[in-house]
Formats: sequence, C-alpha cells, structure tokens
Amino acid sequence: MKFYYLFFILLFSFKGYCQYEKYPFYKYVYIAEYLKLDSNYKEAIKYYKKAFRYDAPDKWQYYYETATCYNKLNKKYITIRYLQKYINSGARLNWITDTNNIKDSYYWKRLVKRYDKMRSNYYKKINIDYLCEISALYGFDQLSRDRYYFSKKIISDTILWSVQAKIDKSVIKKIIILSKKYEWPTVRNVGIEGVSYLDLYTWHHRGNKYDTDTIWKQIKPLINKEIERGNIPPYYFAYFEDTKLIYNEKKQKYGTQTTLKKEGKIVCFEPIENIELVDKYREEVGLEPLYIYSRKQNIKLPDGYIIPDYLKNLDKK
Repeated sequence: MKFYYLFFILLFSFKGYCQYEKYPFYKYVYIAEYLKLDSNYKEAIKYYKKAFRYDAPDKWQYYYETATCYNKLNKKYITIRYLQKYINSGARLNWITDTNNIKDSYYWKRLVKRYDKMRSNYYKKINIDYLCEISALYGFDQLSRDRYYFSKKIISDTILWSVQAKIDKSVIKKIIILSKKYEWPTVRNVGIEGVSYLDLYTWHHRGNKYDTDTIWKQIKPLINKEIERGNIPPYYFAYFEDTKLIYNEKKQKYGTQTTLKKEGKIVCFEPIENIELVDKYREEVGLEPLYIYSRKQNIKLPDGYIIPDYLKNLDKK
C-alpha cells in the first residue's frame, strides 16, 4: 500500500510540477525509467506501454528497455516480441548485448533466423539512396581525425584542424544540398544509422572551435521544422547550447555536459548556471530530471542540487 501511495505522488508530481504535459511520451518514459532503476520492472513496463501510445523519434530505443524489463521477469517470449519491435525500428542484432540468458531459447533462434528479412523490410521503409549518400560522407569527415596517420607530427595541429574545419563545413554544406532534394535527415527518411551519421557531422560544429554561426543560421531552421513535426527530439539543441556555453567559459544551462575528475576518476557535471532551476529548464525541452539522469549514467550530482521531495520519498519505500 505504501508503494502505491508514494507512486501516486511521483505521477502527480510529473503532471503538476513540470512541462511534461507537452511531451506525454517522455513523461511516461521517465516514470518508467525511474521505476526500472529501482528494479520495479512490472510497474516500469506499464509506463513504457503508456508511452508507446504516443509517437516520438527516439521511441525505438525504449522497445529495448521494455525488453530488458521483461527479461528480468524471465518472460522470454514477450522479451523477444519487444526485441523484434526494436529491430523492426532499425536496430541491428549485434546491438542486443545484455540478454544472454535468452540466447539459447527457441524464441531467440527464431528471431535470428528472421533477422535478414526484418532488415530487408526495414530498408524498404526508408530512403536507402539518401542513407547511402549520408553514410558516404563519413570517410571524408574523419579524414584528418584519424590520429594514426598524423602520429609522427608530420604536420602541425594548427594546420590539421584548419583543414578539418574546411572539411566539416563541406560535409554540412553537402547535407544542406541533400536536404533540398530529400528534406532534412531524420529517422523517418534515413533511419537510425543515417541520423547517427548526421549527429556526428553536426556535433563537429558545436561550441566555438571555429566559425560555426553561418552554418547554424542555415541548418537551425531546418532542424526546428523537424522538431515541430515530431521527427527530432525536443531536447536536441540543449546539448549544443550547453557545449557552446562551456566553450565560452560560462556555466551550462541544462546539465547535459559532464567531466571526469582525475583525482578520483569520478564523472561529475560541468558547472550549472542555476542549480535550483535546472530541472525546470530540462523539463521545458523534454529532458528527464537531473536526478534520474545522474542515476542512469552514474554521475555525481552537483553540489547544491536538491532531490525533489517526491523522489526522495520514493527512495524510502
């Protein structure tokens, strides 16, 4: 009885305390994640399923989280069902890493047997030509980042990164040209792998390593359009905003960036501008409360952060 009373507090708090009514998918997912962290797998599954009533561009990864919950409950058949949803959304078989206890089962062997066909069907759903054009840019993007070829210091880092800056701009300009032909790349048209390449290319324009303002003026409206359509997560720009603040020797806003303290090898958050409002800022863009994020990633909470009362009460159950 105590658990359900406290759980009601958690649900009520997510509903009344924050902005998650704008993002019902993320509201339910974060409740599920909190419950999963406390090994409440049955309750977590209920809220993952509630989340699946809504659409989201990163929905695919939570099929895997749901599968791992069922696996913890030793429900092999339903575990495989959600792994199948995961694969049908574009995930590869070798991404499934922590379900070894089912890999001798009949259901797993049947999934492996059907994998190639599932993969083929997935590629029919996306624009394979667009995916190929985006992935083909990867080698060019990594050209001067491969430290092996420059390990003997044949050329200086200054020249190296000057060349890389030009390469990075060329890659993004190529993406802009492709987007005029196909629209901006999202999971809907280039799939998970295409977006992973794109995220790498755009991430190279974070902060102020070199002049990126011109590039962002061109691509930000395209990305915002897809965020409004629900094709890119609402929290997309939070990581870039925090990184730019840190590069400019300012404190981050959303708490997305971390650092490693050498003396203790402890992962900590980079300094946060307003620790009292950080959860509010995160909620406005669909990120989970900092406390849940820190537990998932095993990051030390920053000094001055106060765990919300409803979460502290649940920890005492």
